[in-house]
Amino acid sequence: MIRRAGQEDRAVAVVILNWNGGDDILTCLTSVFESTHKAIEVVLVDNGSTDGSSDEIRKRFPQTHFIQNPENLGFAKGSNQGMEWALNRGIEYILLLNGDTRIHASAIYELLTVECQEDDTVAACPKMYLWNSDAQVQRLWFAHGKVKLWAGLFQNPAFNQVDSPSWSLPGDMEYASGCCMLIPARILREVGMFDESFFAYCEDIDLSLRIRKAGFRLRYVPTAHLWHGSHQPTNRTRTATYRYLSTRNNLWVVRKHGSRLDVLACFCILPLRSLFRIARMIMRTEWNSVAAEFKGIKDGALISAGS
Repeated sequence: MIRRAGQEDRAVAVVILNWNGGDDILTCLTSVFESTHKAIEVVLVDNGSTDGSSDEIRKRFPQTHFIQNPENLGFAKGSNQGMEWALNRGIEYILLLNGDTRIHASAIYELLTVECQEDDTVAACPKMYLWNSDAQVQRLWFAHGKVKLWAGLFQNPAFNQVDSPSWSLPGDMEYASGCCMLIPARILREVGMFDESFFAYCEDIDLSLRIRKAGFRLRYVPTAHLWHGSHQPTNRTRTATYRYLSTRNNLWVVRKHGSRLDVLACFCILPLRSLFRIARMIMRTEWNSVAAEFKGIKDGALISAGS
């Protein structure tokens, strides 16, 4: 890649949300401060952590700008606080970064190079690997996001795939992952930030589709790398909160961005998909998740995002 003049001086605000991140958030911050791109400001938004990680971050990374919330305000609102901090200070680029990641030292440089080449008209994502210290092969967590509004499907075809040359081709995406996304401030000023009514899950898909509707693009940058995954993984798919938010927000994205035909087709397919999920939850006696699925369908269908 060709470096554009002054690229090394372009300011990037790295926005990281913490909610009881433990050792993961410390590993993430360490990797960010090892970046080869030095014109960075790190903004840590703490969503009411109770595990002591907030105090440890302040002690080990005093150069971090800290926003402390008294409670968990959700991924969307917490991230917006960090992005607003950066926009108010005139910082040119915002990098959204999950706290359970390790970013390669050259990743910000690689993403920023593409932004410079594209005249700040794209939101850029790196190649994301699954973090597994015992793995003998590199498996992917995210590459190209695919959208099928008519089916209510937002697919990540790279997930758990072994890395190969086919995943090393740059290109445009249908949706970008909020796990790591470099967004020029000019795009956020025109399109807006996350829809806070989503709270968590699918807010990045909603933002991605708004970015595309505004005439900008989403770019996959395979030369930029990060690793995603917790040192202490939890099975979020078996929590009632995840089930509710995922189901509701999925429907909200379809209703916000799909055509009438898309919405009709989705609501025809939805009962079959929900019945399959409910059957699995019943087999595992996850009654709270069954109730959450029904509530997610009701609220997703009857309540509008932003209400």
